[in-house]
Amino acid sequence: KGVSEQNQLEECGGKKVIIRAHGIPPHERQRLHRIDATLLDATCKRVAKVHAAIKKHARRGFHTVIVGDADHAEVIGLLGYAEGRGHVINRLEQVDELPESWEKVLLVAQTTQNEEVFEEIRTRFLQRYPHALVKNTICDSTQQRQAEVRQMCRQVAAMVVVGGYHSGNTLRLADVARECGVPTYHIETEAELNRQEM
Repeated sequence: KGVSEQNQLEECGGKKVIIRAHGIPPHERQRLHRIDATLLDATCKRVAKVHAAIKKHARRGFHTVIVGDADHAEVIGLLGYAEGRGHVINRLEQVDELPESWEKVLLVAQTTQNEEVFEEIRTRFLQRYPHALVKNTICDSTQQRQAEVRQMCRQVAAMVVVGGYHSGNTLRLADVARECGVPTYHIETEAELNRQEM
C-alpha cells in the first residue's frame, strides 16, 4: 500500500504522516506542520488524555513524574507536555531520589505500566509528597490483560507471550508471568520456540 516507517521528521515534508498510537511530543507535531506534512493522528485517546493532564498541570507549575520506560515512544511523547519539568522513574527506590522540595507534583503512568509496580510507587510517592496529585493512567485493557495472565499462571506449567520485543504491553505481560514464578517465553514468531524444551 506504500506505507513506510519513518523516524526522521525531515523526510516527512509534504507527505501524509500517520502518528501512531503512542503519540508524539508537541514540538515534533509543530515541526511536521512547518514542513507541510498532512497529519493523520492515530494517537490513542487514552494516551491523549494523559497528554492533556500533563499539559494542564505543567502550565500551573507542576513537576510531572511518569512511571514508565524512559526510552519508550509513549513516554517520550508524554515528557514533551511537561514543559521541561518531566521525570521518568520505573523503580521504587527512585522515588527517594526525587527532590523533596517540590510543592506541586503530579504522578502518572505509561498506559501499559505494570499495575502492581505503579501501586508500590504510588504508596511511597504519597509518603514523600502527601499533597501530590496521582492519576492512575494505566489503560483498563492493560490492567485486565495483566490480571488474566496472573489467573492463567495458576493453571499452567509455562507461559508463552507472543508479541513485539519493543512492545510495552507485551513486555509487561511477560514480566507479570515471570513474577508469578512460571517459566516464561517471550517470542515474536513460532520459529523462536524451542520445541524440544516445550
